[in-house]
Amino acid sequence: MHHCVSTYAAKCIAGNASIWVLRRTALGKIQRLLTIEVDPQNRAVQVRGFSNRVALPDERKVIERWAKARGVVLRN
Repeated sequence: MHHCVSTYAAKCIAGNASIWVLRRTALGKIQRLLTIEVDPQNRAVQVRGFSNRVALPDERKVIERWAKARGVVLRN
């Protein structure tokens, strides 16, 4: 997605982060929309799309529902 999430492997292995992906399936194709970094305190510290763009309003609504269901705190 043209951002630096691949450099976070060591953080994930050490338990200092987990990486989540918001995907959409349409017409049989999977499209990656957002990458979410969650820290050990269950806070989403980064939510980014292609080339580090911020979440679009409709994507933000989905992320907010996901976070609420899983007890993840979103930054504004």
